[in-house]
Amino acid sequence: MYQQQLINIGLLPKEAKVYETLLNLGPNSITSIYQKSNLKKGDTYNVLHALKEKKLITEKIDRGKTLFLAEPPQKIESILRNKQKQLEAEKAELENLLPDLTTLFQTTTDKPIIQTQAGIEGMENFYEKILHTKNEVLIFVSKYDRDDHDMEKLIDRYTLKQYRKGIKLRALNPIDPQYSKSSHEDYLKDRHDKNITVRFISKKFTFPSQIIVFDNTIGITSLKNDVITTVIDNPDIAHTFKTLFEYMWLKAGEDHDKLIK
Repeated sequence: MYQQQLINIGLLPKEAKVYETLLNLGPNSITSIYQKSNLKKGDTYNVLHALKEKKLITEKIDRGKTLFLAEPPQKIESILRNKQKQLEAEKAELENLLPDLTTLFQTTTDKPIIQTQAGIEGMENFYEKILHTKNEVLIFVSKYDRDDHDMEKLIDRYTLKQYRKGIKLRALNPIDPQYSKSSHEDYLKDRHDKNITVRFISKKFTFPSQIIVFDNTIGITSLKNDVITTVIDNPDIAHTFKTLFEYMWLKAGEDHDKLIK
């Protein structure tokens, strides 16, 4: 009756059958178990051993006879916890492996890998990826990146994580003339203290979207209305954005000091 649900939770089909049989029978001998579950005797021994390993059954001796009995169903929660831990470990292993696999993929094709992720969660997934880089990160700062409270918290949280990882960043930041010179100087110092070097550019060159470039990856996040992050992995496209950034960085050096006076 409950075999499919038990399988979905993580038991193998024969394990689910034997466990449910024991729940119905109560403490019983192997003969009763394999007859009731319609399994071969050898299979039943193997399944009972597996269930015992999972701590879902125990055995006891009663008048010289070995009896098997099911543990309370609450024990199944431990299977789910172990499954969750395994998935988390596999996810962490994949995240560490992805950069190498992506590089390997890109050596045999010019086709870019493009992913689109929606919402703050998608933006956070991309920020997590940044934490694995060993190289400098380049940012075109959007004029909308502080308009949403949740987004602002996310940016501040990952700015701190990047700092703790020792990641260095450079940012092209359109200046907001409504703030005073001292405010701009405080902002520059705060960024500098977090390994971020900022150059202000004129407000007429504001960026509606945030663009982040590192390694062979570009993340373009639309922030004006719906938050949509498009992630592109391709060395040539990344090199193009880096070249564009460096050109603007060079030009911004001429205007930066004038803008904060």
